Amino acid sequence: MKFGYKGVAFDMDKPEVKGWEFKEYRTVKYKEKYYEEDSISIIRDWDWRCTSRIPHWIATRKPVKPVVEGWAFLEDKIRRAKQDEFYYSANSNEVYRAIYDHESECWIVTHKREPKVRKVLRWIIKPSNDGRLRCYENDNSGNASNMLISSLVDNRDFIGFELEDGNILSNSIGYWDAEFKCYVDCVKQCDIESGKIEVRHATHAMFWE
Repeated sequence: MKFGYKGVAFDMDKPEVKGWEFKEYRTVKYKEKYYEEDSISIIRDWDWRCTSRIPHWIATRKPVKPVVEGWAFLEDKIRRAKQDEFYYSANSNEVYRAIYDHESECWIVTHKREPKVRKVLRWIIKPSNDGRLRCYENDNSGNASNMLISSLVDNRDFIGFELEDGNILSNSIGYWDAEFKCYVDCVKQCDIESGKIEVRHATHAMFWE
């Protein structure tokens, strides 16, 4: 690129360093960061007199595009927000609508991002050859998961057990109180025998894909 320094025009390539921008080529001020020998340096007390007399590319931090759930930032540079545009405020980490043209530069919100839909996998629960309950991909699958259903809670993608009535619980067996119409954690054997408490078993284990 063509660049001018003290009235003299000459060709000079801007350095490229990840995370940094270089917009000025001049002598360096005290404690300013600058480009030298493929790295970013800063003037300290001991090299002030020497380095300050030599022009360098002045290094400034490149703005990092924010991440805000539900919003998209498609523009690669910050700019002034126009009236009725949405913009990002670094102070509150929130998105706002500009009620007038802004004087300061900021990240412009392009549009609201639709929430990502996560796929759920349902693996059937049935006894394996050793009589213990395991998860299978389908009725005809001979490949069980590596874990018994008692250890599925340790799987980070595990959602829960789907019971016979469609409810999802963290336990493979649910105790249904027929009188109060809710699940309970602790029951008595006599309540099960009398029919006051119904035992509902899990038919599937559910995971995030």
